[in-house]
Amino acid sequence: MRALPLPGHSPGHTGLVLESEREALVHVADLVHHPAFDLAHPHWRTAFDHDPVRAERTRRETLGWLARERLLTTAYHLPFPALGHVREEGGGYGWEPAPWRFEP
Repeated sequence: MRALPLPGHSPGHTGLVLESEREALVHVADLVHHPAFDLAHPHWRTAFDHDPVRAERTRRETLGWLARERLLTTAYHLPFPALGHVREEGGGYGWEPAPWRFEP
């Protein structure tokens, strides 16, 4: 497990990367507030961010990385099951939820 600096949303805003062998899960915390806004329009700035300029840059860089590497991602404000992949879509990004499975 390692910390992933995600500056801009709040002072010290940090995500987590959990890795095991060739698999990874990236928790981006509050990088996106709503997929229809922050994913589709990563250049939009929001009043929820402490430093909107830095938050926008962090969002663009991080979403680009997640999409390019097709990393399994989770975040606080994504729709259930809040686990899936970021994909390039138009001039922004889209959300591809992971299939929900209920298994022990």
